[in-house]
Amino acid sequence: MRDSRECATPAATHDDCLRYLLVFGTFAQTPVFTGRDTVALARTQFLRAAVECRVEILTYCFIRDRVDLLIEEVGDAGGCAGFAARARRYSERAFRARWDGALWASGAQIRRLMDAEEAAARCRDILAGPVRAGLVARPGDYAFSGSFAWHRRRLLEPVPPAGRAVSHGRVARAPGTGGPGRGMLP
Repeated sequence: MRDSRECATPAATHDDCLRYLLVFGTFAQTPVFTGRDTVALARTQFLRAAVECRVEILTYCFIRDRVDLLIEEVGDAGGCAGFAARARRYSERAFRARWDGALWASGAQIRRLMDAEEAAARCRDILAGPVRAGLVARPGDYAFSGSFAWHRRRLLEPVPPAGRAVSHGRVARAPGTGGPGRGMLP
């Protein structure tokens, strides 16, 4: 799925990659993402939208009443806006087919990231979210975060345990771990 630019990591030197931070909030701030079923349902629909829109989900984290995503465009099949719309629509339909009520609040926060350094910082912020929320002591302990581009151990390397300073290290792509479908829920 990767094109000739090979920008699969926030630490890449190719700053012509289009990377975005997305935040989707749940309807009425309902804590929907507290169990594997709802997370797996939404995660599957996000992957479907990512493949269709040719974006890579570099980092994701489902925290109670929202999901934070770092994505990168790798083609011109809809990009960020198309991904956001489809991911929300597909997961909303799947959610309503199984449970009562709405899944998403209207609108989404979408911000284009300026360079690789900013993307690396947002990756660390996304993974540290459950620690800041008091859900876990270390980012690696949180079951509902990960990546479809990197191996989980490599993804967590730049994120220190709670109470320690964030290093200025970079996230590097582990060999042979890129592409959709390789993310995981432990």
